[in-house]
Amino acid sequence: MHDSPDTDWSWLSEAAVNRIHEGGFFRGLPRRAFLDNAVSEREYRNWLSGTWLLAGTAHEIPKCGDMVPIPYLRLFLARGRDNEIRAFHNICRHRGHELVQTCKNAGAIVCPYHGWSYDLKGSLRTTSEFSGKSGELAEEFDPSAFSLKEVRCEQWHDLVFINLDGKAPPLDEHLSALDDRVSGYPLSTARPFHTFEHGEVEANWKLIMENSLEPYHTPYVHSKTGAGIPLNEHYTIMEKGLIGCGVDRPDPEGKAVADGSIVGESHFLCVPPLLIFVIYANSVVIVHRNLPSMERPDRTWRTVYLYDIGETPLTEEEKQEWRDLTRIIHLEEDGPVYENIQRGKQSPVTDDGGILSPVWETPVKAFYDLWFAKMTTAADMP
Repeated sequence: MHDSPDTDWSWLSEAAVNRIHEGGFFRGLPRRAFLDNAVSEREYRNWLSGTWLLAGTAHEIPKCGDMVPIPYLRLFLARGRDNEIRAFHNICRHRGHELVQTCKNAGAIVCPYHGWSYDLKGSLRTTSEFSGKSGELAEEFDPSAFSLKEVRCEQWHDLVFINLDGKAPPLDEHLSALDDRVSGYPLSTARPFHTFEHGEVEANWKLIMENSLEPYHTPYVHSKTGAGIPLNEHYTIMEKGLIGCGVDRPDPEGKAVADGSIVGESHFLCVPPLLIFVIYANSVVIVHRNLPSMERPDRTWRTVYLYDIGETPLTEEEKQEWRDLTRIIHLEEDGPVYENIQRGKQSPVTDDGGILSPVWETPVKAFYDLWFAKMTTAADMP
């Protein structure tokens, strides 16, 4: 993944320099940052490939031989006989056919095109008469040279992360600020109870992150589901390695939800660039998996995982309440916002990046500080 030698990045340098609007207010990103495929490629090369991305969860593949594809990245996760979860490029080493297209369980990884098979550690085992004779290989053929390409993979509680270039610092270092913040919660015994597959969202990944970082939109976008918490009770979170927002508002009855609305405390914690970790009323954790398309700057794959961490397990009625609430918040309320803003980026009016609230959108500003730092670190910058 390389920039064309003809790519002109002078606009990026200019945007980095001219981020402050008259009056001292910070701007957002120019619209090109959400529309240009060259920007998406540069984001992967300069930032996303060199960090940790949430790929999936361990509870999705609980048994030996379980496999699940990772959207957009042409990778898959598989649990081996040693109970280890590994990530592989979803490509057969023979002719490049996709290996895992849906969640499944099997004793081997078999290519549906010519029958080449690999064990659960990715080693090539059979090549289906490649030499012309069943069970025999050509003398010059070395199967060890054609194992599946493995991707660095580590686990934090139930969450499985991958590092595409294999050069990121250890995962525990990447998540250290989050780990410190949530150390008092029983995450090791968290009980997954629902996965909300939003699927392909027609919006750039940065718009989705913006939305999760700031509470400014809550009274308007979430007028029903967030009606129990006024904007002035929110605050922003600005720590090294962790940004977001929260509300410290314990409900006197110990509830998180009442009549389809959030009424208890909540904390939206972002580990840049992509992880969103939400805690509601010390009882429910909601984790957002956001995977940007490598080819389409206006596409992001979105998955939301729900966990019960309360001392007393949720009842079935309470679980359903959370399922309904999550669907409304992410599909019916936030979903249209992402896509509406993406459409708005087609207008040249948005080329100045808009303007950020100095109170409520400071986490967005911090997020784009990181983005500019990553995107302007390259030899081709003017």
